[in-house]
Amino acid sequence: MKTWEAGRLVWRGIFGGVPEISVQELKDYRREHGEGTYTLLDVRQPGEYEKEHLPGALLIPLPQLESRLAELEADKPLIVYCAVGGRSRAAAEMLLGRGFKEVSSLAGGIKAWAGGVARGPRQSGLGLMRGDESPAGALAVAFGLEEGLRLFYEAAADITGEARAKELLRKLAGVEEKHKAVILEMFEAAGPGEGERRALEQASGQAVEGGQTRQGLLDQFGGGDWQTPDIIDWAMALETQAWDLYLRLAERARDAGAAQALARLGDEEKAHLESLARLREEAVN
Repeated sequence: MKTWEAGRLVWRGIFGGVPEISVQELKDYRREHGEGTYTLLDVRQPGEYEKEHLPGALLIPLPQLESRLAELEADKPLIVYCAVGGRSRAAAEMLLGRGFKEVSSLAGGIKAWAGGVARGPRQSGLGLMRGDESPAGALAVAFGLEEGLRLFYEAAADITGEARAKELLRKLAGVEEKHKAVILEMFEAAGPGEGERRALEQASGQAVEGGQTRQGLLDQFGGGDWQTPDIIDWAMALETQAWDLYLRLAERARDAGAAQALARLGDEEKAHLESLARLREEAVN
């Protein structure tokens, strides 16, 4: 392994002693730990990130890592990944040498990942919030995103011909209604002011959880002969994007309470995604 002494790199063997975490261990870890309690770090290049990335991952390309260490919280566990594991092991070793205590590298990288991925550039959807919202203000925006997805599912059900698909889409719309109820409860607990209440009331639902527009999603959906597994796959992709967006918005939020509220919504999306995965298994068995 290598270490740092007085700013000088000293080699003790390439990547020796770097802890690794398997794909299944990472899935279990994310299931068992609340969002915001750890950092998932992507050290690939922006183009690779845009094609696919793990939901909520912070992007710092390996060549920039040393100059951007201040962006990382040393007291949080760090899980680093790249394409196949080489860059992430190098990054993990650098971080350990720089005093980060709990660092691990994803074995096999994202190529070994068998699960949902998010897509799009790092800044995608961030324009939905300024970054200076209060907790209630952030939740008012999230309420509109949930309403947007509910309205999409309702509209998709109206243009779908297959009876079971209609039933599933309306069930998914009902789930989004429950999500809205959770957000409304959080909103009231946050002590909203008059302006925040007005923002909640005026939430139009034009955007959906993943940051896309509702009409854009309907254009992609297009009706047709959708079957139950196809719709579940579609819903899982949307929830993965939503999970990713909430975590990226949380990272950008300047108010600690708003960041915590958005991270909790990330946890909600993560749990919903697991429910959809179980539903997907039932649909094909």
